[in-house]
Amino acid sequence: MNRMLITLTLGMVASWSLNIGLLASDVIPFEQFDTITVNVDKDIDNSLDPDYFTIASVEIRNVENDDSVDKSDVSLLQGFGDIVLVVDKLMALGKKIWTVVEAGKPVVNARFKPISVLPYLAESNMSFLKMSNWSIPKTQTYEVIYKNLYGVTMVNFTFMITFQHDGTFKGVGKYLTGVNIIPSNISVAWGYKFDCKSELMAISNMGTMENPVAAATIQLDYTTSTPIKESRSSILFHVIGDGRIIKL
Repeated sequence: MNRMLITLTLGMVASWSLNIGLLASDVIPFEQFDTITVNVDKDIDNSLDPDYFTIASVEIRNVENDDSVDKSDVSLLQGFGDIVLVVDKLMALGKKIWTVVEAGKPVVNARFKPISVLPYLAESNMSFLKMSNWSIPKTQTYEVIYKNLYGVTMVNFTFMITFQHDGTFKGVGKYLTGVNIIPSNISVAWGYKFDCKSELMAISNMGTMENPVAAATIQLDYTTSTPIKESRSSILFHVIGDGRIIKL
């Protein structure tokens, strides 16, 4: 009997947009790369079942916030880190790129030195000392769901965007501090590996030069890999000094 081979070529991109079983969710575009040659002439156990290891959809949805969640992670006392971006009269302090999830496990240091967008001064710490009117910590929770070709959830990742807003400098402006991505729940099926990193892409002034409204654009990059597939997706969030979060 002739042996049939399906050759899966590196760099071949598959794009899926199925919406399975979730209400009020958005589909996240993603790329999927095949990485090996699979022999389908012989019995294949579940460990190499292409349908099991192929992502069919990636979705994100808002989750109702739990008021019992400990919001100490957005405390103003976490420290500010280095200056990573300067735009006009704004500066971003913290860490430009940080790992949120590695190999399906939350990374503890994702909780340190979150992003602050403050007035630009030669002595960065002096900006904060002259600021007031900060809001209480705000959180918004999201859930990301990966499903395979069987319609089964392979990766379920819940995370919080946390920050404080409305900070004023000498009574003027709306600034940000404590902007962070905190993983709260991760479930990864057998045979799957999940990683997530976060990056500050840009800061901007959505107000005027006299009355600035600070904003930060954060990108989350997801990578899911299996013995025969790898998928990559990204999503952008725009966090604004007046308290809004816009998912782009």
